[in-house]
Order: sequence, then C-alpha cells, then structure tokens
Amino acid sequence: MWTGKQTLQSLQSGLHSVKADLDRIDRELNEITLAFTRNQQTQSTILQQLATIRLDEIQRGSLMDALDHTDRETLEILQQRATALTELEESIADKEKDIEKQARERDDLAASIDAFAQGVIDAEHNVQSRLDDDQTYQSQLERARKADSIADEAEEKATLAERDRIEKGTPFESDPLFFYLWKRHYATPDYRANPLSRALDNWVARICNYDNNRTNYWTLLEIPKRLLEHAAAVRAAADSESDKLQELEAQAAAEAGVVELQKKLNTAEEQLEQHDNQIARTEDSRNELLRKRSNFVSGQDEYTMKSVELLAGLMERYDV
Repeated sequence: MWTGKQTLQSLQSGLHSVKADLDRIDRELNEITLAFTRNQQTQSTILQQLATIRLDEIQRGSLMDALDHTDRETLEILQQRATALTELEESIADKEKDIEKQARERDDLAASIDAFAQGVIDAEHNVQSRLDDDQTYQSQLERARKADSIADEAEEKATLAERDRIEKGTPFESDPLFFYLWKRHYATPDYRANPLSRALDNWVARICNYDNNRTNYWTLLEIPKRLLEHAAAVRAAADSESDKLQELEAQAAAEAGVVELQKKLNTAEEQLEQHDNQIARTEDSRNELLRKRSNFVSGQDEYTMKSVELLAGLMERYDV
C-alpha cells in the first residue's frame, strides 16, 4: 500500500509530465500562429504587387504608400508582440520555478510535521508507561473511577425517582379537591384565608383526607429533589477527583516534553497551511499567465488582432 507521501510524489510526477506536454503543444501552436501572421504579410505583399499591375499610376502610388505604411505599422506591432510574448514566457518560467521551490519547501514542512507527530506519539507512550508504574497516579486513577461510578449511580437513582414522582404523583394532581388545597398551601405557614374560607377549606380537607395525602405527596416531591442534590454533590466530587488526575497527567506530559513537542507540531501545521495558501496563490497567478499565453497561441492577443484589423481595413478600402 502506498503512503500519503508516495501518492503525492506520484501525482506531482504525473502533473510535471502533463505540464511538459502542454508546454510542447503551446509552442507548436505559437509557431503555427507566427506562420499564419507571416502568411498574412505575404498576402499583403502580393496585394502590393497586384496593385502595381492593375492600377493606374495615380491609384498605384496611393495604394503603394498605404501598403508600405501598413506593413511598417504591422511589423512594429508584431515586434511589440514578440517582446510581450518573450516577457510572458519568462514570467511563466519564473512562476514555474517558484512553484517547484514551494513544492520542495512543502515536502520539508510535511516531513517536519511527520517527525513532530511521531515525537508526540513516542513521548505520550513513554508518559503512559511511566504512569502505569506510578503508584500515586494509579491511586488517584482508582479514586477518580470510583467517584465517577458513584456519581453515575446517584444520577440514575435521581432519574428513576423523577419518573416515579411523575407516575405516582398523577393521582394527587388529578384530585381537584386535594390539588385545590395544595395550591393554596393549606396546612402550611404560607396559608392565608378568612374565617369563612378557612372553615370551608377545613371541610374540604376532611373530605379528601388532605393531611395524610399531603404528607405522601410532599414526600413524593422531596425524594427526587434530595436525590438530585446528592447526585450534583457526588458529581462535583467526581469532577474534582478527575481534575486531580488530569493535573498528574499534565505534569507527567510536561516533564516528558510532550507539551513542547505539541507546540512545535501545531506551529508546523500552521506553517504548512499558510504555505499551501501561498502555493495556491502562485498557481493562480501562473494560470492567469498561461491563459494570456493561450490567447497569443490562438491569435486572440491584442497585438495580433490589431495587425489583422489594420490589414483588413486596408483591403476593404481598395478594389484590388
């Protein structure tokens, strides 16, 4: 099975091969375009010769002057085109060199990341081996596990008690007489009523056996509350034991150099990300130059189009 690095090298090799083919095709197309332009100039020369034969002295002089002027202007434009194309090719070559250099630098960064990552793994393995033989750590680990188990059990009991409250509390809450007195806080210090209402409430309480039911309902409500409070307390204790365990682990990791290695790994990964962004920007710039060169190859550049317009305009003005 290939590693990621081998796969990347294979892809880069394939890309270089494809790039070489594209460069060759571009050069061939450019040669064809230049030949086409020279052919247009040859046609212009032939037109000049035809004009000499077919036109009278005055007309021939006018056309000859126009052809001479157009040829000179066209040659100047083509010279400008050749200079611009040469500069463009040099810019593309520079960008290709930049990309190749950045690719090598990326390989170095990736190799350093692999080294740092392996260093972190080895250091963490050494830390774990040391902690396995550390009695202080093992004792704390046992306390943390026990506290966590106790907290889980307490939370489960609180959940079951809440379900039990919902199920067993429904008959109390469905009794309109009982729940009426309950909401009025009957038989508690918070109960307020005038003598007549108090007398009526006393009568209702006797009918629904409120005193006995109130005790049962209150107990039913209190049990989940107390269990939740207990669960929260033991969970806090378990978290405290877990924090102590993590402190021992952090101390051992720092002593083994894991922290510093991790920092170096993080820094290298950030540098690689920034480098990849730089490569992407360079490739975008190179691709834009290739697009411009493609215009030159296909004869869509401004110089070729201007030359064609000059020649076409001249041909349209004279009856050859």
